[in-house]
Amino acid sequence: MHHARVVPVSITGGLINGPTQWAIVLPVKALTGAKTRLLPADDPARPELALAFLRDVLSALSDSEAVAQVTVVTDDADVQQVAVEANHLWAPESPNRGLNEAALFGASLTPPGLGIAIVAGDLPCLTGEVMDFVLRYAGIYERSFIADTQGIGTTMLMSHTIAG
Repeated sequence: MHHARVVPVSITGGLINGPTQWAIVLPVKALTGAKTRLLPADDPARPELALAFLRDVLSALSDSEAVAQVTVVTDDADVQQVAVEANHLWAPESPNRGLNEAALFGASLTPPGLGIAIVAGDLPCLTGEVMDFVLRYAGIYERSFIADTQGIGTTMLMSHTIAG
């Protein structure tokens, strides 16, 4: 079993006073293409697994004292419904634009004065306490990220501003 390590990494360097409240953006792709690395493409459990992961992440974000706003960016109606049930915002993704474009769009909706964190929607072990820890350290740096356990992907990307 792999355990994630939280390592604040500064891209721009330097200690600064950062935000204490954050807007979270969760870009979530359509369920038809979700979790293909975990289950066969024709397995009907894939969409439910993706929704379960998303519910866990949304619950953790709701439990975080540092999170002021959560916006799920997706065109999937089931994902939108989960966001609404969790009392979070959702915004439509332009079809076939990809997760990066969805993340940028969601970040553009962030109110002024909040830090911005792009968070993967499939972190089932995330807790509010861990999110508070991550955001507290992310606030030290202008921009920071958390890599996945393999070191080839990004699970969270934080910035003080959208322009950062």
